[in-house]
Amino acid sequence: MYEDVVTVDDKGRVLIPAEVRRRMNLRAGTRLRVSIEKGGIVLRPLVPEPTRVR
Repeated sequence: MYEDVVTVDDKGRVLIPAEVRRRMNLRAGTRLRVSIEKGGIVLRPLVPEPTRVR
């Protein structure tokens, strides 16, 4: 379990702490899915759907 406090800036951005980025292998350009669950904000890496080969 990891917990930290971040601040939303005037443009609505938050900085994901380096420890979280490292543990989740997030790099510049990583796309995240944002959802609201049980009154909280959840960020999950967007996993591309496999391409079907015919």
